Amino acid sequence: KGKSLVVTTNKAASSVSFSHVQTGKMKNGTLTHNHPSHSGLSSQDVKMATANNLRQIRAVGRNPKTGKNVHHIITRNGSTWKTSSPRSIDRAYSKAYMKEYVRTGSHHKAVTEANRAAAKTVGGKYRTREIKDTWSSKAQKKKSKKVWKSSRQGVLFK
Repeated sequence: KGKSLVVTTNKAASSVSFSHVQTGKMKNGTLTHNHPSHSGLSSQDVKMATANNLRQIRAVGRNPKTGKNVHHIITRNGSTWKTSSPRSIDRAYSKAYMKEYVRTGSHHKAVTEANRAAAKTVGGKYRTREIKDTWSSKAQKKKSKKVWKSSRQGVLFK
């Protein structure tokens, strides 16, 4: 319906809770949130997307090689996700992560492979998209760097 729900927290936690959002409010929506650790989506993100039948879930992080902002995106195919148990999502995610981490030693590459495996398990598609810098002033860029260095969480749901 074009409405947005914005949730922020200043806590030093590494997660955001959506328990206050009524069931059904997120159905067919897109959830975008940042990951201060700059990694891709977690298995918890994928499970939350399927449980709420989101159309798409995104995490915003940074590419460790280029330092540029990146969207990690999983989009469902069709009107609903493929039925998968939370345990099967965790298994697919962990197995792909460990296999790639052992092979390359790279956390970033391992998370990317884990995202692909989890998306496949739930019948979705994983992709990344580099976000162009749209800040218009030095002051805004400086403010952006401070937010990225903090543990502040930001979430935008449409």
